[in-house]
Amino acid sequence: MKTCIHVTLRYLLLCSLILTFSAANAEIKPINLPTAEDGNVSYQFNTETKLPMSVSDERAEVVAVTFMALPKEPNTPLYWAFGYDIRFKNGVVPTSIKVEDERKKPITQDVFDAKPSLNSGLWKAHSKPVLLNNEWFTAITAKDPWILQERITILYEDGSKSVLHQLAVITNPMRFKVLETIIGKSISEPSK
Repeated sequence: MKTCIHVTLRYLLLCSLILTFSAANAEIKPINLPTAEDGNVSYQFNTETKLPMSVSDERAEVVAVTFMALPKEPNTPLYWAFGYDIRFKNGVVPTSIKVEDERKKPITQDVFDAKPSLNSGLWKAHSKPVLLNNEWFTAITAKDPWILQERITILYEDGSKSVLHQLAVITNPMRFKVLETIIGKSISEPSK
């Protein structure tokens, strides 16, 4: 099971740094967090929303890292996954895209696309489907946010490579909305 639910010292540090920012003076603040292989990485946070900013370079922007319900056929189990959306700029064409969870060693590969297909410059993919069982239901309904540190490696037609580090915060309310979609009925959130 992918352990995206553990509260770690990084999470506690991240929360304490975020809470020190004043919403009245919203600005972008860098937060440095350690990764499993690439050392400390600086992520940009919006102090008003208390969420990480999208990371980009001159060719690509990570526009979303989401928690999502997967389509369900009648009489089949329920599944969820993490979704990834990357927008490529100015007609740039990637030849492969790899998304890895870099929170702890060994890092794990969430997605590898050897032949990325773009729709109006947008690439979309999701991680391996995860069965919604009792253990995951408990994890999804827990109060603490899930903190994801993703390393996205993109290879291009010209042989060059980009490595982007994206931080994502999947909050309890975000997970509840998706869970309600998965199970098809309204459920009440735990008290905050």
